Amino acid sequence: MKVSRKTWAAVFERDLGRCRYCGMDLLASVPAFCAATMDRIEGAAQAGTEDAAHLVLACAGCASMLSGVGHLKTFAERKTFLDQQHAKGRPWYLEFRSRMRDGEG
Repeated sequence: MKVSRKTWAAVFERDLGRCRYCGMDLLASVPAFCAATMDRIEGAAQAGTEDAAHLVLACAGCASMLSGVGHLKTFAERKTFLDQQHAKGRPWYLEFRSRMRDGEG
């Protein structure tokens, strides 16, 4: 989503440089900072506006997972969806990471 630098900075500062969905520190590295994005909440009714009250800071992973769920309009709905997706993927991720880190991958 394209927003002005002023709005982007205001949202980034308000959200303390962390993805509002997963808590990723978007100031941890230059790549994380460059991949930070804004997610519009409350749906299309605010389309075309830059009201920071309807924007949240999101990491690239969370933004990607939300790209196909436009029917989820509120922050709470979107956060719940992502929490469920993260919980579903966690066992596979932990097993895969273990194999890769232990040199079995």
